[in-house]
Amino acid sequence: PANELQTLSQVGNNVTLSDGGGTISVADNDNDSTNEIQTITSTDGSISITPSGNDYDLSVTSVDPTNIFHALGLIDGATSSILKNHNIASVTRASAGRYTVIFTNPTPTGNVDYIVQLTLRNLPSGTILVSGAGSGSFNVWINDAAGLGVDAQFYFSIIDFP
Repeated sequence: PANELQTLSQVGNNVTLSDGGGTISVADNDNDSTNEIQTITSTDGSISITPSGNDYDLSVTSVDPTNIFHALGLIDGATSSILKNHNIASVTRASAGRYTVIFTNPTPTGNVDYIVQLTLRNLPSGTILVSGAGSGSFNVWINDAAGLGVDAQFYFSIIDFP
């Protein structure tokens, strides 16, 4: 055929496609007009749909950052001062740019596969790296652009997935 255009028409609950395309019914076969609009409410982390009365639990467990972050901190390397922290007992300076950070509470079950994120603060160029991660502590090395140990402030976060 030269033209494939067809026409849709509806009579009552029947929708028909022209040129022998067929007919479908769009009837609401339950014939119950009271179930077409429902109310959804939530007061306890679940959703209740009325009038069906079904209660669907869609609650999401609250995530406490301390469940993921084993330790966090801002350290002043020059003075070994803990400026801000979570779960840090102490910081010891071994020499310029060499520190040991000791956790208040070791990692669960002696895990040493945690993630250490380090960021230098106010040091225009240099490197920072972690060394010797253990269940109760980790070491930080800070070097200037020439590769020499240098005292600086640094941020860190320890992520230990349960």
